[in-house]
Amino acid sequence: MIIGVDLGATQIRAGVYHSGTILKKRQAILKNKVVLSKTISQITNFISPLVTPDIKGIGIGVPSVVDIATGTVYNTTNISSWEKVELKKILECEFNLPVHVNNDANCYAYGAYKFGLAEKYHTMVGITLGTGLGVGLIINGKPFNGNNCGAGEVGLVPYLDKNYEAYCSSTFFETNHNTSGKLAYDETAFGNKKHIPVWEEFGDHLGQFIKLIVLAYDPEAISIGGSIANAFDFFKNNMWEVLQDFTFPESITRLKIEKLENDDMALIGAAELLYEFEKISEH
Repeated sequence: MIIGVDLGATQIRAGVYHSGTILKKRQAILKNKVVLSKTISQITNFISPLVTPDIKGIGIGVPSVVDIATGTVYNTTNISSWEKVELKKILECEFNLPVHVNNDANCYAYGAYKFGLAEKYHTMVGITLGTGLGVGLIINGKPFNGNNCGAGEVGLVPYLDKNYEAYCSSTFFETNHNTSGKLAYDETAFGNKKHIPVWEEFGDHLGQFIKLIVLAYDPEAISIGGSIANAFDFFKNNMWEVLQDFTFPESITRLKIEKLENDDMALIGAAELLYEFEKISEH
């Protein structure tokens, strides 16, 4: 069994992974982001109750670029104290277990591939919509990290007056509409229509971002996850409408875009990446 951990900019989730299923899930708000030692203490204390003699290792996804070989995390998005953190070394010393550290969007993409799309596609992109905008790449059935685990950081490409992340994450709702993605979703789900134009606008921006994804990677499929993905039905029509004037229409015709119902894909992917990179046996 493996512990899969998803460290986000606002919360941390973890669970024990076994045979395609996440067990003993935990979730907490990430506190003390300004002080590195306090953040590390929260993470180790959060993981500790899941560590038993049956655990073979820990896989963790972080919203940042990572030196995969050393497990060193650099300039973590929205966690100001994490400029350089030797996370693999810290966790291995704490728990005496092998640890693999990767980008959180890569973890989501690999989880979605292994337990959602692998039977149908070989090349896919995972997009996570949440506090930030993440992209993970699967090429010919293998995770592709790039030299610095930053191969999918295209959300930071300039767009309009800022970048794509500013318009395709929770920042869009906060900055442009004085609300949050969660509140806009909850109220719309309960029949309040005042946020419908907001979701349509969000879909327009996401459609433009997917054009960039297709130009850059030309995937067979895109899997959309993250907290804002729960609202997929509210923005998908506008997203698809924007894609209709794409430069290469056949690329859009053949493209599959899916929202997976399993919210544990990032935890599954973090655990599976430990198997992939640390060569730990599943048995």
